[in-house]
Amino acid sequence: MQTHTDFAANLAFFLQDKTGSIFGHWSGRMSAKDQRALMGQFLGKGTLVIDGNDETIKMVVSACFGQDTVISARATWAELVQGVDALAIYVRDGKRCRG
Repeated sequence: MQTHTDFAANLAFFLQDKTGSIFGHWSGRMSAKDQRALMGQFLGKGTLVIDGNDETIKMVVSACFGQDTVISARATWAELVQGVDALAIYVRDGKRCRG
């Protein structure tokens, strides 16, 4: 059984493997199974963005028939350690809100 601190460590190891640095930036698609193994929750089917420099994760999905993108979930690694559900945190008008 993984703890919440394991998920933050998993993100750092993932970035180290994919970018060569824990401060790297990675974006791409990831299956639900892989998302749950990496960070303990499923954020969605969009593009997952992991930023090691800011220690944030976010899910970017297309909107307006693919003409625009929207951040549907965003969380810091510290919030993952605290067990915060990233889907409960979203951005509205540039401000972080809890839904």
